Amino acid sequence: MQRSQRRPLLLLTSVFALVVLSSLWADPLLDVLTGRTSGGAAFDYNEDGVVDAADVTAGATTRLVGSSPYAGEGGVSVSRELILTFSQPLENAGLGEAVTASFGGKSLPLRPELSADGRTLTIFWVRNLPGSARVRVALDGDKLRDRFGRRVDADGDGMAGGVEVVDFETLTLTSLPGTSVFGRVFASEPAPAKYGVKGATVNRPLANVRIFVDGAADRLFTTTDGEGRFELENTPGGDFFVHIDGTSVVTTPDGAPTSFPGGRITRSWGRSGRQSRGGRRAWGTSSCR
Repeated sequence: MQRSQRRPLLLLTSVFALVVLSSLWADPLLDVLTGRTSGGAAFDYNEDGVVDAADVTAGATTRLVGSSPYAGEGGVSVSRELILTFSQPLENAGLGEAVTASFGGKSLPLRPELSADGRTLTIFWVRNLPGSARVRVALDGDKLRDRFGRRVDADGDGMAGGVEVVDFETLTLTSLPGTSVFGRVFASEPAPAKYGVKGATVNRPLANVRIFVDGAADRLFTTTDGEGRFELENTPGGDFFVHIDGTSVVTTPDGAPTSFPGGRITRSWGRSGRQSRGGRRAWGTSSCR
């Protein structure tokens, strides 16, 4: 008698579960999570030819995941580009309207370039950024589109659209009289030693290499002498960046010119071994290879 009373309840429960599952399957949210359209047809979001778990991620809102320089970063080179990374590929159209930059209320001209995979947006500056400046970059997610034509979550609130602001500060370019940075520049390929152990090598100094301060190449520069030595005078206060230009120097067997990367100079204080008018000088002994 008890068994006959339980059967209708079990049947009713099964029917109810079937109704609930049918209702969920028609839910647009479930369609997105399963990679299906509202009509029930499969959708290949990531266009890999297969509808699978990867399409769940692709169906999510595209968002900004990082920036370099990061928000609040200081000591940024005036020629350093801004790099923005995204969770999914972007559409190339409309980038110029979606990104703006300013300093002191004035617009800074820029040139956006999207990487081949669409996930990295690099902002190049038409002119060097001003020194000792707080630069503001605004990314408008309502004007930015991913490759599916959807708005981008720029401000990280989980919703499409919004504006993200990235502020950073550039280094100073103001010269400090009586200071200097000095060092030597060597070729990356050493020269055979004339004396000593067979097969030994020695550093090969490079002459006529131009060294200049990033953002002030027209007024803060010098060249190396025959021993590869240089002294850059009246350098900016605090840290600064230098570029080392060896395009006029031939260092390879095939006669091709060589250029060298620059670097950041961290100021320390000492007294030069040379006669000095101003007393204390900043110094650096970095050999740039």
